[in-house]
Amino acid sequence: LNGFACFETPMRAGTRRVIQELKNANFNVCVLTGDEITTSLALAAKAGVTFGNNPYFLKVSPSGSMLEWEINGMKMPFTLDAALKIHQAIERNDGVVVFSGDAVSLLLSDDKNDEISQYVRSVILPEAQVVAGSSPHQKYLFLRWLQNECRRRVLMCGD
Repeated sequence: LNGFACFETPMRAGTRRVIQELKNANFNVCVLTGDEITTSLALAAKAGVTFGNNPYFLKVSPSGSMLEWEINGMKMPFTLDAALKIHQAIERNDGVVVFSGDAVSLLLSDDKNDEISQYVRSVILPEAQVVAGSSPHQKYLFLRWLQNECRRRVLMCGD
């Protein structure tokens, strides 16, 4: 048996308007989801969270022990130079910051205290627009980190 099925849960009618109101009030808005990267980016764009086509995606390498950037399908090493360039692009609104749930877990772990991890954790991660492929535990870690380390008030809503 061969087949293909596609399911879509429609977005609530007022979602895009509410997201825009939050952004107009200077709130940071982030899509935190278990969906994979492509679906997450499409959802974020549809909701008005992100604009632009340059995702700067931080994920765990296939070995499972290192972080790496992926930009337009090209892998870049997890270096301070790369992070500085990505941060500059984000400051110019030239792209979308995307993290995998696994990358967030690794960044927030106690054994990631090198200079690049500290920079990404303090400067780029708080501005994440999409965290994709997150387990419930990874979502909890990220939200608690935003509250405790970044001193942010957090509102989470979902389907």
